[in-house]
Amino acid sequence: MRVETFAFNYPSQLKRLDYHRLIEVFEYSLHHHVPDADIRARIIEPPDHRGAVKIPFLSNTYKLAFWVAAVEEAYLDGENLILSDSDMLCTGNPEPVFEREFDIAYTVRDDHTNIPLNGGVVYVKPTEAARRFMQEWLKIDERMYEDWNFHQPWRIKYAGQNQASFGYLLENPVEGVTLLELPTRIYNAVNTDWHRIGSDTVFIHIKSQLRKAVLRGEPPTGTMRPAMLKWYEERDRVEGAVR
Repeated sequence: MRVETFAFNYPSQLKRLDYHRLIEVFEYSLHHHVPDADIRARIIEPPDHRGAVKIPFLSNTYKLAFWVAAVEEAYLDGENLILSDSDMLCTGNPEPVFEREFDIAYTVRDDHTNIPLNGGVVYVKPTEAARRFMQEWLKIDERMYEDWNFHQPWRIKYAGQNQASFGYLLENPVEGVTLLELPTRIYNAVNTDWHRIGSDTVFIHIKSQLRKAVLRGEPPTGTMRPAMLKWYEERDRVEGAVR
């Protein structure tokens, strides 16, 4: 199994949250919980934003192109692949999911919110169908970046850029591709899952207010407490390893 994640090497003067710290802790958690995996955690240069109208969406499309290249390589190597955002934490072994039948697996919420899925983690088998899906995903994503009128209704329904284009493909399926829904609580725990993560949770998404809280070192509290404790535990392992 291979895991691909990256963070952009943004200059510090942009005052962005410390994604270098997030990916450091994430990578360490992967080595801790899935030591036999081929873990590829990288810091890469961001796309050229000069003249860009929708900078976050440009970054999303750039990320997806990187993911498509990773899928091509994993396909040639015959490797199961997990594509992940860098603001994540591994808390268990995700490898058994690949025993199930699918080409592409993605995570869905069960909280009945108006955003049905989260694209922070995608599970990919080395199949021709998975390759075709990823290529079509990028094609639709690029079209949405160029055409606001096409993007907007899907953005309202699924949020963001990559989720919007993925949602489009859920409703306009790529022929011959087997998709599998996975619960976020286990495979990509998001804000409505943080208070109910358990021993079966394998990824926690360190996003929004949780991300800000752990990077500031705030005390664990409220519904974020279980997830904060997990992140601090892994952070302390990292710091202990470098002493």
